[in-house]
Amino acid sequence: MEQLDVLTEYGDYTGKTATRDECHAKGLWHRACSAFIIDTEGNVLLQLRSKDKKTDPLKWDAPVAGHIDAGEWGRETIARETKEELGVEISDDDIKYYCGTTSERLMPGIVEHHFNEYYIITKNIDLN
Repeated sequence: MEQLDVLTEYGDYTGKTATRDECHAKGLWHRACSAFIIDTEGNVLLQLRSKDKKTDPLKWDAPVAGHIDAGEWGRETIARETKEELGVEISDDDIKYYCGTTSERLMPGIVEHHFNEYYIITKNIDLN
């Protein structure tokens, strides 16, 4: 089961880890990341979230996203998630850091406290 680094509300590492479910149940601060894929013609790849997702079902979203595992860097997560979600290998040169934000969302049974990292992947990807 994936373990996430637990952070303070200021983004400092606490030295503790927790599962994603524990983080969301207890409102623990942790890290997540997303990446948009833009090809050389300026087209942006999006994905329609599954109707079975707990958050934002059937909404358009970044095609690559995930929680950053304990001890992992955001760029590593983006490369891993791109392979897992799209079956596409990317190199570190394909990934550019865009910005970071914090987000807080309260939903029934879920309290999200995220430190978000956003990336741009510049690559021509054939998904056919």
